[in-house]
Amino acid sequence: MLLNTTSAIDRYMSKVYRWVILIITGACACAGITFSLLKLLGFYQDVNWGLLIIFVFTCLVYVGIGNYLISRCMLDGKLDPKMLTYGKIFLAIILLIQYNFILYLVPSKDFWAFAFFFVILSSFFLDYRLVLVSIVEIGVSLAFSWLVNGAVRLPARDELFIPEMVLRVICVALSFMAIFFITFFISKFLTDSKHDETRERLPDIDKTIGIINDIADSLDALAVNASKLAYETTETLNTIKSPANEKDESSEAAQPSAKTEAQLAAQGKELADTVAGIRNLTSLLKESVAPESAKL
Repeated sequence: MLLNTTSAIDRYMSKVYRWVILIITGACACAGITFSLLKLLGFYQDVNWGLLIIFVFTCLVYVGIGNYLISRCMLDGKLDPKMLTYGKIFLAIILLIQYNFILYLVPSKDFWAFAFFFVILSSFFLDYRLVLVSIVEIGVSLAFSWLVNGAVRLPARDELFIPEMVLRVICVALSFMAIFFITFFISKFLTDSKHDETRERLPDIDKTIGIINDIADSLDALAVNASKLAYETTETLNTIKSPANEKDESSEAAQPSAKTEAQLAAQGKELADTVAGIRNLTSLLKESVAPESAKL
């Protein structure tokens, strides 16, 4: 029963990485299709066709990059850490560009509400640092758009303008905080649960490693005894074949037959092979236990 060093987050990312990238690129494609159809149907007359085409083209680029990340994400049956890093960088960049592009492309007073969706996309990676980066990107972009393009982005300046803005700010702040802390607690407790599980298993692991070490020592002792027996068998065979014994042909009992000599030779070879096998097994057992002993 050896330690499993793969964390729960690692296993989670290995299973959902492809889906996260697909959701992100799918959202980009959905935005490109939606705004193009609305423009074709006669809405958003103020939207420039050239900018819209550039926007759709960037969506296609994101889909292509996403497919590349998905096709190269696995290495030896596990998620490649390098591709995971690339995926996070890709997400951080794409959220900043897409949100600002749509923010200034489409004249909508309600697009601020999509800020939560963009931040939630970053939470799929269960990396609270990435979520924090996304919150800063989207929050600053949203606040800046309210300042420089308030006529389009802010509610009507009537008697309800101030309470509406207060509610917007509170909604954005509380939502961002909730997404951040949910991601933080999930990632932290999943990691801590793995450490707790490991600590609980340490006594059993230590006992198992001790038993394996005892078995290895016993096999080593057996190898020594077998080596001595093989040596004694070889010496006996050499003594039998010595010239002094060859001269004594008068005693039939003292001279073993050729068949006996062959049997002794075979036994000596078999014992030598057994010794080599036991030593190899002992070496493998000790090598397999050494890394786990170091962890304890």
